[in-house]
Amino acid sequence: MPFAQPKFDEGIGLSAGWHRAPDADFLAQAYRDVLGREADPVGFAHSLKRLRLGVHRHDILSAMVGSPEAAHRLGPERSARQAREFQRQPHQKLATLLRRALISRFAGSAKGASAVPFMPAPDLMVDAAPDPGSARPMPSPRWPVQGGTAVMTIAALNYLPQVRLLLNSVLRFHPECTTVLLLVGGNPATMEAHDLGLDARTVVIDATQLDLPSFDDMAVRYDTVELCTGIKPWALLHLFDACGFDAAIYLDPDIELHAAMADVTAAMSQGAAVVVTPHALAPLEPTGLPDDHAILKSGVFNLGFIGMRRCAESLDFLRWWGQKLLTRCLVAFDQNLFTDQRWCDLLPCFVPSLHVLRHPGYNVAYWNMDQRPLQLDAAGQWHAAGQPLVFFHFSGFDPKVPEACSRHQTRIDAMTLASALPLLQRYANSLLKQGWPMVSGPNPYESLPCGLHIPLLLRQFYRQLYPEPAVGSRAQLLQALLTKAFTPVQGGLPPLLRFLHHSRPDIQSAFDLDSQEGVADFTQWVRCCASGPLGLQGIAKPG
Repeated sequence: MPFAQPKFDEGIGLSAGWHRAPDADFLAQAYRDVLGREADPVGFAHSLKRLRLGVHRHDILSAMVGSPEAAHRLGPERSARQAREFQRQPHQKLATLLRRALISRFAGSAKGASAVPFMPAPDLMVDAAPDPGSARPMPSPRWPVQGGTAVMTIAALNYLPQVRLLLNSVLRFHPECTTVLLLVGGNPATMEAHDLGLDARTVVIDATQLDLPSFDDMAVRYDTVELCTGIKPWALLHLFDACGFDAAIYLDPDIELHAAMADVTAAMSQGAAVVVTPHALAPLEPTGLPDDHAILKSGVFNLGFIGMRRCAESLDFLRWWGQKLLTRCLVAFDQNLFTDQRWCDLLPCFVPSLHVLRHPGYNVAYWNMDQRPLQLDAAGQWHAAGQPLVFFHFSGFDPKVPEACSRHQTRIDAMTLASALPLLQRYANSLLKQGWPMVSGPNPYESLPCGLHIPLLLRQFYRQLYPEPAVGSRAQLLQALLTKAFTPVQGGLPPLLRFLHHSRPDIQSAFDLDSQEGVADFTQWVRCCASGPLGLQGIAKPG
């Protein structure tokens, strides 16, 4: 059954037959009717690709009507009202479909077992918020540029305090560069730099604008850390291909510059295709974590920093790297994976013009601080191992306990921390002034439409269902995931619980599902003991 037609404000109506026209004709006419102009090639190609991946036309129109360009033409109130009208219809229907699929109790018996432990929560999709990908900001009119260097970070809204400190420090030492924030899960209505408390020179790009074949799949497959690292090569490609930069430097948001990155720019100007920093420049003393083995597990190079010059070598590597990260950007040490980093162990093999930057002042962090003691000179300049400190990486840093340096380490002694404490305390105070902790509401990519957190078990089940990228909007993929996870098969157990049993040898040894007693004990264990740790509260509740 087709969706009901939205109610148009007077003067915003589309030409007759818009819902039946071919995709390309629909888009071309939508530009004329909504924005009053012909389609720009970048925006047209982006929207057409999304349509062909299954995004509904209401979502495309919502993005267009809710864009800053439309708000300027129609007025902010009319623009926002009409965008909400487009969003309302498909999401109402989605909520209805999910309730029908999930509301029924999983009844049945398994070899005489009388109880099935879980049923889906009836209100799973009630009051569903619009899918975060359903309203897209229009591409920035500042592109393309001709040459120059971009310094980019990738973050969700909760990292805005760190982003502000990073980009302010970049502009202080590199005013010649363009600073870029690739925002994951942002609100399309507040995507300008001034809305986010950023310097007006910073360009904000919505992650969904990337020319990425399966963003919505990645947004279900991965948690926020995995998603932000997984789109990194695609973001760098965007800066080269769509934006026209000659060079790009990526920095994690929890980095702060203390001097210009002269060695990076010099290396690229002298022919380096890629510039990276190793975690350590010498073996780590076995006094705590991380040790050498932990570095091996997480990757030789720390990808909180990477510099790239646009050339055949770097572009080829980015395309290869990006394809790998579509489905294998996991925190999964048992699979020899740690987000985007382990793949870059192959950089020396694949990129002949790789430059490994061994300056001790770059990427100083908890994993190498004991090898690079910090000192503050009389002029107020920090030094690491006797060399100027260029940037410090505050990975795992908690402003409430700056003296701990990082929640990930147990190796730094009191003397090392004492010399670095003024640096750590100053950064902590700066974060607090910038509004840390940032209360931005639930991350849309961490939650179901009703606001419940997506547990790791459900993402693992999704990855088993779809080892390769699945096609569809995020809302459609979540609908399929929840339906398949909780539709009972094989003796009445939901597939998600079968998956849990099969993936855990300890649970297999404790509960034999081939016996009536084993099924009954397993269901009782899940009902009484496992729901909380597995994160299934609210998603499925005891029957």
